[in-house]
Amino acid sequence: MIDGHSLTTAAIVAVARYLADVQLDDRKEIKQRVEKSRQVIEDKVATGASVYGLSTGFGGSGAPLSSHLHGYSCLNLRTF
Repeated sequence: MIDGHSLTTAAIVAVARYLADVQLDDRKEIKQRVEKSRQVIEDKVATGASVYGLSTGFGGSGAPLSSHLHGYSCLNLRTF
C-alpha cells in the first residue's frame, strides 16, 4: 500500500522482481497530496521549466531533451 510514509526497500523489490500488486491508499488526504504534486509538475511543464528526470534524462543522460517529452519520460519509466 502506497501511503506516502511506509514504503520499504523490500516492497520495491517485491514489485520490481516478483510483480507484487501495488495499491495507492485511497484516503482523501492521500489523493489530495497526489493531485497537488501532479499540479506542480503540470505547472512546470506548462512554463517550459527544466525539471530533472522529467524534461531531462537521468544520471549521465541528464541533458535537456527535445520536445518529445512525454514519449521520453515513458521510455525512462520502462527502462528504469
